[in-house]
Amino acid sequence: KWLGQRALTFTENKGQVTDSRGALRPDILFTATNNGVGLFFQRNVVSYVYPKVEQVGGEATVTGVYRSDVEFIGANPNVEILAQEQAPGVSNFYLGANDITNVRSFSKVVYKNLYANIDLVYYAAGNGAQMKYDFIVHPGGNVADIQMRYIATSKLQVTREGSLLAQNNYGRSIEDAPYTYQTLNGVEKAVTTSY
Repeated sequence: KWLGQRALTFTENKGQVTDSRGALRPDILFTATNNGVGLFFQRNVVSYVYPKVEQVGGEATVTGVYRSDVEFIGANPNVEILAQEQAPGVSNFYLGANDITNVRSFSKVVYKNLYANIDLVYYAAGNGAQMKYDFIVHPGGNVADIQMRYIATSKLQVTREGSLLAQNNYGRSIEDAPYTYQTLNGVEKAVTTSY
């Protein structure tokens, strides 16, 4: 379950995202948190930042982080990234001299034409508490174009159930077995796929 059952949202970067040295990261377009894991969305890479939580003085404290990346091989370098379904309210970041205000969050992020005629949609699912994604292959798209490289992952395997397990020193993510279907004349037909 995700931090107090709050709905997962994708927050736009208006200048509030920096690296560990304080340098601005304009290449990160959106951020999110899913089950305590930080997510950073760039044009052709999504980074997962796992915290190492230890008991220090009787309190749970983050003592380190570990980053794994998922890179979209051969993807469109000029992909159009759209935010959809704005969440209520805005966030404000008070950073001293450079306050960032009216930062919006959204329920969906769409990578339009990540590959030719293929969109990638990230969204909140499971009562809005977990992240899912879909590849939408439009007419003329070739599913074989979709290639993902896992970087800084110590273990990557397909489970007996067909899910994809990506593990590193501080955590793991499990992606459900793909569910694939084709819609023809308004009729949905399942298509066999796997990782």
